[in-house]
Amino acid sequence: MKMRKTIWFALFGLFGMGLFSCEKEPETPVDPLFEQQVFAVSEVMFQRFMFEINLSFYKGLQSNGIIGNFLLNPAEVDCPNTIYAWNPATNTMTISYGQSCQPTTGFPKSGTIRVTLSGSEWVPGAIATLETENLVLDQRAFKGTLRIEHRDIVFGDTYRQAILYQNLQYTHEDNKVSTLSGTFPAQVNRSNGLLVSYDVLGQGTGNYKGTGNFVSLITSPLQFAMNCRDLGRNGFTRGLMESVWDNADIQTSVGAGPECSTQLTLRLGDQIRNIPF
Repeated sequence: MKMRKTIWFALFGLFGMGLFSCEKEPETPVDPLFEQQVFAVSEVMFQRFMFEINLSFYKGLQSNGIIGNFLLNPAEVDCPNTIYAWNPATNTMTISYGQSCQPTTGFPKSGTIRVTLSGSEWVPGAIATLETENLVLDQRAFKGTLRIEHRDIVFGDTYRQAILYQNLQYTHEDNKVSTLSGTFPAQVNRSNGLLVSYDVLGQGTGNYKGTGNFVSLITSPLQFAMNCRDLGRNGFTRGLMESVWDNADIQTSVGAGPECSTQLTLRLGDQIRNIPF
């Protein structure tokens, strides 16, 4: 995907060119902050994937008449052959991407999400349990259970929700596994029934690739805007996340809004790095 390639080309282009220098030339020192930057990018990507899972969940509710119009471009959320099979007798839904789903906007996907609703409607107080089965988004695998809670109405058809997970396994592109737990309340902003943006707060903990534990806190809401996603951008407009990992303090800004974000700004100790994203 374009966004993923841009990130990794930028990172390795900036910090790895010395690895391929001529034998007689001195090697460029390895950037001591490189792994911290990879960690920060991974955190933002994970939040982006969580929203993509949310979109499929919304699409499934919409497809089965459990919620009204929700998405700006419903056909682009998944693929034409994605299945959203609803069983009203058990209030369960199976979202199946098959072996390969490459939507016109968003990430390539495969696998299945099995959803169990606490009732027959998606209304305040409703809870959805999502279990993943061979779920892969853009070469990252997800194994475990997520919980989505429909909380109170803010005004009109804008409402609050929360995503919670415990010991969710997240396999990175390099096949190393992180384990994550967290609670992330959000505000789902709609206009005339259509999703406009999604503002998420919250905090999480986990172990990153077996290298050490981390704690993260979203101190200013990460805003995901549908119009940015539809433009093929990374989807974010603004937000700030603060993390502590491997004795390092990391601040990650996805933008200041209202424009669609095109980079991450990282504060690593006394240094600031900008990474195309």
